[in-house]
Amino acid sequence: KLSALLLEPIVGTTQQVVELSEEQQILWSKFQRTTPPVISLADYLARLLHLLKLDDVVKTAIVRYKRQLYQHVGVQLSEQCAHRFVLAAVVVASKCLLDHQYAFTYYARVGGVGTGELTDLEVNLLRLLDWRVFCLDCV
Repeated sequence: KLSALLLEPIVGTTQQVVELSEEQQILWSKFQRTTPPVISLADYLARLLHLLKLDDVVKTAIVRYKRQLYQHVGVQLSEQCAHRFVLAAVVVASKCLLDHQYAFTYYARVGGVGTGELTDLEVNLLRLLDWRVFCLDCV
């Protein structure tokens, strides 16, 4: 049920990129996949929820970051980028909003990416959100 609730506000029906600056295009390109992910977003979310025991604050932040991304940058998530976005959002929200985080290598392993790629995703998300990641409505 929770995966379905998270899925609806996270994934749009189409990917929409509206007038991104050259820097934003480069940052956003790191989230894009050329082939569809092997695992569905619902299954990926279930994996993250189970292995990372995501707090409600983090789940709320993921949806909030998605809204910010759409409002301030003009992108809407698709199946080609949602997995990487969700993983980066989990890391950013956990670091910003929680007292306890897992080791960075654990986030990478659970998310199915290398630590270098996860670092890039985290930094790119922060830059796309203009470092505005603390949300009062999340806590």
